[in-house]
Amino acid sequence: MREDRFARNQESVRRKTDRAIVKWRTVTGNDENYVYAIALS
Repeated sequence: MREDRFARNQESVRRKTDRAIVKWRTVTGNDENYVYAIALS
């Protein structure tokens, strides 16, 4: 059960991170900066 909750949480985090990356790329137009998008999300 605990593993399931962890997996769902990871999925949620990944979706949020993906959105942050898309937003960052839209602003900067530079895929190289995706690491910073993760750090700032």
